[in-house]
Amino acid sequence: MNYFLLGKGKVGSAVAGHFKKNNIPLHTFDQNKFEKDSSGILFLAVPDDAVANLYAEISDKFQNLKVIHFSAASDTEDMHLLHPYCSIGKDTDLSDVVFTLWSKDREDLEKILHSIRIDFIYAGVVPSALYHTSAVLSGNFAQFFSIAALELLKKEGFTEKNALRILNQLMLSSLSNISLGTKGISGPASRGDISTIKNETRELRKINKDLSEVFEKINKMIGNTLRNGTILTR
Repeated sequence: MNYFLLGKGKVGSAVAGHFKKNNIPLHTFDQNKFEKDSSGILFLAVPDDAVANLYAEISDKFQNLKVIHFSAASDTEDMHLLHPYCSIGKDTDLSDVVFTLWSKDREDLEKILHSIRIDFIYAGVVPSALYHTSAVLSGNFAQFFSIAALELLKKEGFTEKNALRILNQLMLSSLSNISLGTKGISGPASRGDISTIKNETRELRKINKDLSEVFEKINKMIGNTLRNGTILTR
């Protein structure tokens, strides 16, 4: 099996590193130098808004080439999606990453991925927008709010090193509580401590009005969630 890669960003670099680590030949893909009847697997590691057009163009031109992309924001049913449900950096070891696989061509792709030591969960044909939304909530949002918490701790006089120590401690303990569902949520909203929430919202408003409004809204949502037993209610 021949393997090709198009893309030199974070995901592309991680893919290249994975193949190098496992001593599997990987070639850079160049449409102008590629024979039309050549076959193999092309990993398309390009920005979300470029996936659909490139995927269609390459698949039409090189019909013996199976194209796999990494963007959960592209939802065409005829595509093969291998989505890393995590934050990928150039030096990320893909051996530690669990991907989700979305494709009609399940059996062939599973054999290929096993052969190149990729860990994955088969998830279906195509993800809905809510799948990617879940990644944004758990990844981007969690990271954004953690960075905001880091800035607040530094504003309180903590060194970055010490702030990260206690933030990591809190984040790890919070992650361990996810399996408990809504019962694992703690804090003033879970205790119905309205006065504390109002005070903290007021102080946060002095620094960032938008963030204070989000803070107040989420605390209200937490209270409603604990009453209803689930977050996904109106």
